[in-house]
Amino acid sequence: MQEAKFVLREPKATAATLIQLFFNFDKQRLKVSTKISIPPAQWNASKQRAIITGKHVLNADLNAQLVQHKAAVENAYSYLKRNQEHVAPDELRQAYEIELAVLRGGKRPTAKLTTLADFATQLTEELVGIRAASTIQVYRSTIQHLRDYEKKTRRSYSFDSINLDFYNGFTSYLENVKGHSPNTVGKVIKTCKSFMTEAVERKLHTNLDYKSNKFSVTKEETDSIYLTVPELTTLANLDLAPNTPLAHVRDLFVLGAFTGLRFSDLSQLSKNAISGIAGRKTLKVRTQKTDTTVVIPVHPIVEEILVRNEGHPPKAYSNAGTNRILKQLGKLAGFTNEVEVTTATGKQVKQKWELITVHTSRRSLATNAYLANIPTPSIMALTGHKKVQTFMQYIKVTAQENAQILADHAFFN
Repeated sequence: MQEAKFVLREPKATAATLIQLFFNFDKQRLKVSTKISIPPAQWNASKQRAIITGKHVLNADLNAQLVQHKAAVENAYSYLKRNQEHVAPDELRQAYEIELAVLRGGKRPTAKLTTLADFATQLTEELVGIRAASTIQVYRSTIQHLRDYEKKTRRSYSFDSINLDFYNGFTSYLENVKGHSPNTVGKVIKTCKSFMTEAVERKLHTNLDYKSNKFSVTKEETDSIYLTVPELTTLANLDLAPNTPLAHVRDLFVLGAFTGLRFSDLSQLSKNAISGIAGRKTLKVRTQKTDTTVVIPVHPIVEEILVRNEGHPPKAYSNAGTNRILKQLGKLAGFTNEVEVTTATGKQVKQKWELITVHTSRRSLATNAYLANIPTPSIMALTGHKKVQTFMQYIKVTAQENAQILADHAFFN
């Protein structure tokens, strides 16, 4: 039951004391100061109004103000309840202040973005065409997670409610209800923190709880694989019908594995990107995600694929469709060796073809180049990485492979 009450802050005071508003709703309570003071002797506690006498005729104005406060909080609650199932006290406080200003003759402010999800949605639309398509996709995915969590908890999350309680509940929901990996949860939290930072810079809120060390971005080592050069050669030489999804995906994947380019950049290749003489040709591409220019030596297999496609890049498909076809190709190529992987339910053994994804191609270039003793800075110039730490996450070298590299080093000879 929704009920507004007025109570003196210090009912036994000898001087004037503040009148407080209590509003009980949905098993919650909002407590605010009306900023109106009155001596307790002039207050009727049972009627929750000031006593009007010949000496205190001005108390009629005070009571009129209390009527406004009551109407403001009730109007605010009704408005919020029409638009959402759950109303939080901090949301009601903000709406009450707006309604009170309107009742006092002020203009109703234009709609102000006060929830994280609403702000993130507007920000994302502003950045379409400015940020990389992959970044926009991450933003939209995070917003969807926020919306789903709002439905689950039956409330909206204002900027002020993004605290450790929100963090613990949201991460638990993503991990235990949705079944996402720690790395996926970490990416969602990282994106939420970036939304909050942008909102602070726009002076939409002053809540810095999200900067707490406990509001952490989780990350764990993954069991991603790479394909060796012999495996990539086998894949490139598969006898496939031309101009089919299998052939298109195979060619695009192998191109990525010998150039290090992302699929978004591979799909934009053209004949003009290649220059130089036979045996010394290079591929010059301006990457979409980092907006940097990379120059890559053209591997013979790359040249063979481009010739096979008349100089044009193979047809690109969606990530989900590409990943599905890649697994078919891996099985056709005989990549059946067993790999132990870590999942949410523990260790599992899978065949290598089951683990091939779009990103395996880029990781294969980085790892194969590293194993070939190409200097790290040179490989990073190909992949476009700026930080060694980020680049090293792409390197998937086993302990045995690392030992073989070290065995050839002068120190061990």
